[in-house]
Amino acid sequence: MGFIGFKGYPNTRGETEIGYGIDESFRNQGYMTEAITILSRWAFENPECQAITATSVSNPASERVLQKLKWDKIRQTDKSSDWDYARISPVKIVGGKQAVWAPTGVKLVDNSTRTVKFSV
Repeated sequence: MGFIGFKGYPNTRGETEIGYGIDESFRNQGYMTEAITILSRWAFENPECQAITATSVSNPASERVLQKLKWDKIRQTDKSSDWDYARISPVKIVGGKQAVWAPTGVKLVDNSTRTVKFSV
């Protein structure tokens, strides 16, 4: 059917990389979306894990899954993209706006959707 897992323990910044794949006959049925959601929740139960990354994503279907899960695209090249999903930390006030502290810097919060919307 497919696979999913982390490519190691969190590094010194608290980041770990996720890897996944699924057989073509099982695509577009929500399996990988659900699997990434469950594995991400499990990883964030560990206080040392502050962010999950997906690097060198070159499959359009994989990009759609990460978009659906509201991950942040942090880099795009001609052939692939890198993505980041950070733990939402305690809210701080930065420049009069609510923000969270993530391993990659300060990020503003969209309170209507409870998601990290963009980096500062």
